[in-house]
Amino acid sequence: MGYSGGLHQDAGFGFGMDGPDQMLQGSGSALNRATKTGGVLSFWSRSAQSSFYGQDGALALNGDVRSTMVGADYSKGRMVTGVSLSHTRGLGGYAGGADTGRMTSLVTGLYPWVGLKASERVTVWTVAGYGAGGLLLSPGGSAPIETGLSMAMAAGGGQGELMTSETGFELAAKADALWVGTRTDTARTPPAPCRPGLAHRLAVVLDQPAQCRQNQRTRTMGEIRATVTLENRDDRGAVHLGLRVEGDVRRATVEGIVDTGAVNLVVPEEIATELGLRAFGTRTVVYADERREERPVTDVTIEVGNLATRVETIVGPAGSPVLIGQVVLEQLDLIADCKNRTLTPRHPEGPVLAIR
Repeated sequence: MGYSGGLHQDAGFGFGMDGPDQMLQGSGSALNRATKTGGVLSFWSRSAQSSFYGQDGALALNGDVRSTMVGADYSKGRMVTGVSLSHTRGLGGYAGGADTGRMTSLVTGLYPWVGLKASERVTVWTVAGYGAGGLLLSPGGSAPIETGLSMAMAAGGGQGELMTSETGFELAAKADALWVGTRTDTARTPPAPCRPGLAHRLAVVLDQPAQCRQNQRTRTMGEIRATVTLENRDDRGAVHLGLRVEGDVRRATVEGIVDTGAVNLVVPEEIATELGLRAFGTRTVVYADERREERPVTDVTIEVGNLATRVETIVGPAGSPVLIGQVVLEQLDLIADCKNRTLTPRHPEGPVLAIR
């Protein structure tokens, strides 16, 4: 007896997600620390839930898979490598003609992996591993069947940017290949022979990002730049309390790059020092070359035209550009117009924020 995981195209089995709320069940955590060698060591944990389903002739399967994972990875320069320990529990049912029943599986596996940014346009990765556990089938009206279960897997993939245009249009190719082999031991109760199972997948897709991205190393033709004013919000609060005068408010007018791939506003160290911004913590950031680093986090008031908002801000390295991320665009209700290289208000009457 064997079950091939549902990825063989001829068999028609597959895995599916019930929705974003099902992707991360339970809790997740991460701890990042810079090392003396210049890299970043991360320890993390995560829980997840997915569904499986499929039809192969008269045999139909469906159910849920719940996984708990812990792992560690190390990144330096263009390379990142790591290992994860996974414990997976599957609960489901099967039906084949007059034969129906329930099934339960438990598998614990170890999966090392490595990723490499091969060039400015190409990223590749690979993972392999082995897991072992048990499978329990409970046919309707028959004695349960219990057997050992083992699984070996290997996968690899990559992504490459094919083209960009001055209008902000981008086209990328993504490809991955997966092989999974499963094997059940001779069933212990009642005795039954074993049978191996194989699953494989090869996928190649073209991807067109919905928004333009800016190049952090050189100014590209589709890049959007905007003049913004940054202000120390503590100084403004002191003016309201009568502790400072308007002329003492520290402000700076600078040119920023709209980066729809970034979340927060990012300002370099020299501007943070000029404005007297106080850090209240740190965040782990990832650079374009996959390096990770702990950077100070503060907050500042940003003005774009006649619109202003307070945002959490990452303090970047000295000499780095001011990056205007998605949070600023969302709070000010602005649209990044890549074709005309401008920021355009979504609503002429002023920002309208959705709360549904």
